[in-house]
Amino acid sequence: MRGILEAFLAAYAVRRGKKSNRDTHYLSNLPVLNKQGKPVFGAEAEGIDLPTAVERLMRRLEASDVDEVWPQFAARNLYEFLEEESFGIEAMNQALKPYWPVLCRAAARGHYLVRGYPVRDASRGTASEHPWGPAISSVFEGGFALSFATGGGRDLSVLVSLPEARQAMYEIATWPVISEFRSMLQDWDTSESNSFWEGRWFFGYTAMETTVPPVWIRCQGSVSFGFMADEWASLQEAFRRAWEKPELQRISGELMLEYGEI
Repeated sequence: MRGILEAFLAAYAVRRGKKSNRDTHYLSNLPVLNKQGKPVFGAEAEGIDLPTAVERLMRRLEASDVDEVWPQFAARNLYEFLEEESFGIEAMNQALKPYWPVLCRAAARGHYLVRGYPVRDASRGTASEHPWGPAISSVFEGGFALSFATGGGRDLSVLVSLPEARQAMYEIATWPVISEFRSMLQDWDTSESNSFWEGRWFFGYTAMETTVPPVWIRCQGSVSFGFMADEWASLQEAFRRAWEKPELQRISGELMLEYGEI
């Protein structure tokens, strides 16, 4: 989100004419903050100009708790700016050049959310034609094994082999599903009982203290798995180690350009 705000400021700097009756509209789409980073409204917000408001918002977004100031319409502001304002094309291209990767990811995310499929080169239609290089080595941690392959439609899949006693494997694909699973591993606090993860493809909950195992996830297709605390920690560590691999970082970067940051 910071990249979108920075791109907006860069575009604003090359706008023809220093005054615009649209500034009030742009401000209405953003949380307006005082010098202390707290939201302000009404008369208190009227004396804050648009660049100052955006710069304060970017600083506030660096804090850990940003729910109350999340600028959900920042991309809309940039879109409307480029549609409605007057500027030189060459100057705007140069101003936005440093932000093309951010803007491409934002556009790809919108495309995926609306269309349900990624932005992808139609001339390369199969996974085998994706220039991802050699095979990715598996990751082993605490009885878990992660194996990686390019699935159908030039996408990525992860095969999770559970500890041997389970005699079970589960494939996670495509990239949006993998992204949500990684977010669940990273962001869901399973240290308390009766905590929940509610996503599009996964539902997780921690059972009562007397229940074994304490961590449960229900996958798409209604398949459920239970994990002991040490097993869940091993699964987290396996995915963390996997995404330290340069090959997966490169693939993730490509898929983020096709799907956006989802």
